[in-house]
Amino acid sequence: MTAFMAYNHGRSFWRWFGIGCALPYVSLFVVMAVVRRDQKKLAVA
Repeated sequence: MTAFMAYNHGRSFWRWFGIGCALPYVSLFVVMAVVRRDQKKLAVA
């Protein structure tokens, strides 16, 4: 799930797949925060 979300927002699938395996629940919240931050940067620019 984490890797899929990250890949859909332009992040590395395999990197986030590894993070998702190592930290299953934490990584989901981290990727949501990263995506939200990227969206805010695009909105400001």
